[in-house]
Formats: sequence, structure tokens, C-alpha cells
Amino acid sequence: MSLINFLNSKLKPSVECEALCEDGYSANNLIADDAEQLSRGFMAYAVTKPPVEIVFDFPKAVEVKVIKLWNSNGSLRSTAFELHGKFEGIWERVAYARDLAEGVDSVTFCYQSDYNSRSNAESAANQAQSVKAFFFKTAHRLLSNASSLKVIVCATKRSPPVLRKIEVWGLPSRLLEKADRELVKTIWSEIVNPQGFRTQQGRGQRSPSRSVPELNDYSTLKIPEEFLDEITWELMIFPTVLPSGKIVDQSTIDKHSEVEAKWGRLPSDPFTGLE
Repeated sequence: MSLINFLNSKLKPSVECEALCEDGYSANNLIADDAEQLSRGFMAYAVTKPPVEIVFDFPKAVEVKVIKLWNSNGSLRSTAFELHGKFEGIWERVAYARDLAEGVDSVTFCYQSDYNSRSNAESAANQAQSVKAFFFKTAHRLLSNASSLKVIVCATKRSPPVLRKIEVWGLPSRLLEKADRELVKTIWSEIVNPQGFRTQQGRGQRSPSRSVPELNDYSTLKIPEEFLDEITWELMIFPTVLPSGKIVDQSTIDKHSEVEAKWGRLPSDPFTGLE
């Protein structure tokens, strides 16, 4: 199933940080819509000492699966982080990474069940500048229906606290109303595929993967192809057989029908054009 980066600006996250920041390097950069602003990341004022807390809020609750953060900005480098989730109004730690080595450029936090440590040497070499850290076993209680996430920069390498970039990947919380879940998925579909649905695909051709690239080589979950939508290549919740014999999720047909309606056309089979 496709994961969603809930810190994308189009999904309207918000961020707060009480620490003083260098001019042009506020925490708002981490969720900015402007690419140049986004690339600058966060940098605390030169004399600031850790810990520094950055709190992200989501408009709709999230089932967090993966958090990836980039811990350096030029020669400045943060070397330890803690992640906290909130349960019944109380923050609790869900993961940490400490003593990050000189060459480490990013940290990916995930559940151990989603990671296969028996990766080959080539994959390990490709991940030389990135390290993995696992959520605690109790993290699911806090991350399965998360409206907020706290990132704490706990230590640095003789520099002010920095965070160049962060992504929070997951799915809409299962406790949300169906309409809210579908709305989030629709917004994300428009983000990753702004040109709309492709109505024609070559034989056996798949749409690009939308999962987190860093976990592709390690995931132990294999979904049978017959469970996947033949247009979006995502796991189907309500499989629907089209007149052409192709099988897609009902949400895909609904989306396609909306696009057709904008052009004054009746609902049709996206593979054949037949009503």
C-alpha cells in the first residue's frame, strides 16, 4: 500500500519551535511549499545548546509507519535525536538515535517488523550514509493515531542544533471517518501524479512505486499482484471489475469519473473508454 508523506505542505501540517533560529532557518522551512526555503532546513541560533524541541501537528490523525530525518547541514551536524508521540495528552518517547557517526547523513526510524536486516552487501553499501533505528515495541499505541509528533535534537558536533529535512510517512488513521481518509488519499494522489490518472498503460507496465525508497530493499511484506489496482498499483480495498475485465479499486473509478465529469463526459472504463 502506498505511504504518504504527511509533512508535505499540501497536507497542511504545522510546526512549532520555541528555540531562537538563525535568520532564514526557522522550523517552518521543514514544511515549506517553496523549494528553496525547504532546502535550507532548520538551524538554531549560533549560541543555542541542545536539547531543542520541534513539534509537528497534523490536521488529520496519522498512522505513522516511517520517519526519516537528515541530521546535517554543511559542516554542522546533530548527533542525537529523540522522537516522542502523545497519548492522552502526555508525551512519551517512541524512538531515539544517539552517537551518529561522522559520515551519517540521515536516520530512518521504522518498525523492526518492516525491516529485514539480512540485506545483501550491495544494499548495505548503498545505505552507508544512512542508519536505521527502530520504534519501541510500545510505539504503536502512540503512533497509530497520531495528531502530533515531537522531535528533540539532543546533541550536536560542536555546532548549533540543525535538522536539514524530515519526512513522516504513514497512512490516514484507521479511526478517521472514511470520507476523511479518502480525502487525504486524493490529495496525495494529486501531489504525486499532478497530471491525473494515466488511462493507457503498456502490457505489464506498472505505475511508479510510491512507497518509501529506503525501505524497498528491506521490507518483508509481499502483496500478491492480484490484490493490486491495475491503474494505481496500490492495494485494493473495494475491488471492482470493469467492462474491460480489468480490476481496480472503487476509489479509482470514482476519481476517474470525477475527471470525466469535468469534461462533460459520462463515467467510462478508463482502459477502453466505453461507458
